[in-house]
Amino acid sequence: MSSPLALFALGFTLASVLTNAFSDSRSDLHDPPMAHPEEGEEGREVYSTTKCIPTTDGRSVPVRRCIGGQLAELTYLNPFLVVDVLSTKSDDRRSRATGETSFHFPAHPHRGFIEIRYVISGRIAHQDSCGHHSITNAGGAQLFNTGRGVVHEETISFNESLLLFQIWVNMKHDLKKSTPPSFRVFQKEEIPLVTFDRNFPLCVARNLTTLFGWHFYDVEVATPDCVFRQWLPEKQNAFLYVYRGSVNVFSDDPENKVGQGSLAVLGAGRHVLVRGPGGFLLGSAPPVPDRVFQSGGFVMSTEADVKQSIDELNDGWRAMC
Repeated sequence: MSSPLALFALGFTLASVLTNAFSDSRSDLHDPPMAHPEEGEEGREVYSTTKCIPTTDGRSVPVRRCIGGQLAELTYLNPFLVVDVLSTKSDDRRSRATGETSFHFPAHPHRGFIEIRYVISGRIAHQDSCGHHSITNAGGAQLFNTGRGVVHEETISFNESLLLFQIWVNMKHDLKKSTPPSFRVFQKEEIPLVTFDRNFPLCVARNLTTLFGWHFYDVEVATPDCVFRQWLPEKQNAFLYVYRGSVNVFSDDPENKVGQGSLAVLGAGRHVLVRGPGGFLLGSAPPVPDRVFQSGGFVMSTEADVKQSIDELNDGWRAMC
């Protein structure tokens, strides 16, 4: 694997990096209130569903983009800038055709947001210009704060089927240029697994909340009789992505049913209540009250900030780590 620092030799210019730029001001879809998940209380229903658009990223890595960029139906769910689902099958046809043995995200720069990766199956290797390098295995997660600037690359083997979530979370404006990059890996054994319905031992959830600082749960609702109920904090935007089966959110109303491969934005309410059978990822976080200007891997507050970031990148991004 080549060094991420090789990126500086590629001669990134302002024109090339800004090709796919877009500007998006703050977008609060709803403002859910806080409450405890007590019986009879109103729960969050499905506010809207969005199609996840097939595309590619990196070096022809297949991606389903649910939130973010110009392709997605939903460009921003504050503070979630991007929600991607990477799903590949164990298949050597590409390897035979190209001579490659892995999918690859070549070295590329980031600044101004926090990236979460959660691996349900497969594994992914990471290295960056601050010296972090690791392999995250199935059931593990990454917390990558790009802060004031970092270059990184990732590799995914063809030899394993992959199901991985990549989520970008916005940072407050005053932290974008002051926070040094950081990277942490949590393997499967470090993530709490809880049985949330005592009557159904196969109804389990992996609680990622304590790792990330926001509410994230990977939930397996194994039977139609099993119910997942979770309190979410006040004024947080929330989404739910179903990666297996289908689920009903709050009620059996057809408008509250979410099928495999769909992302649902959850509306106002006092808690989340989900019936299966199905597997899904639930995430929620408080909005960031700042304007967003995004160009590729740079997430800043103004176009001037982005241009400054690119100039600093071309100068070598000295002492960012």
